[in-house]
Amino acid sequence: MLVHLEGKVAVVTGGASGIGRGIAEQLTAAGARVVVADIEDEPMHETAAEIGAFAVHTDVSDLASVEACGARSWAVRSPVDCPTWT
Repeated sequence: MLVHLEGKVAVVTGGASGIGRGIAEQLTAAGARVVVADIEDEPMHETAAEIGAFAVHTDVSDLASVEACGARSWAVRSPVDCPTWT
């Protein structure tokens, strides 16, 4: 079942590959404006470009990095409606 998320914003950590990428792709397909957050810059930017998302380098083991991701996501895709942590 595909949910329609037009106008919603989702942040997907680990969004550059694997399950995170799959979640980011499905959210984009459902109309969400997606922020792909990952520590791997090259695949993160490739994924974001391929699915029409915004990329933010994020290390979820570092609180300051997560807070910066939130602030950057808010600045470019505000407000964040659907944070997803993979």
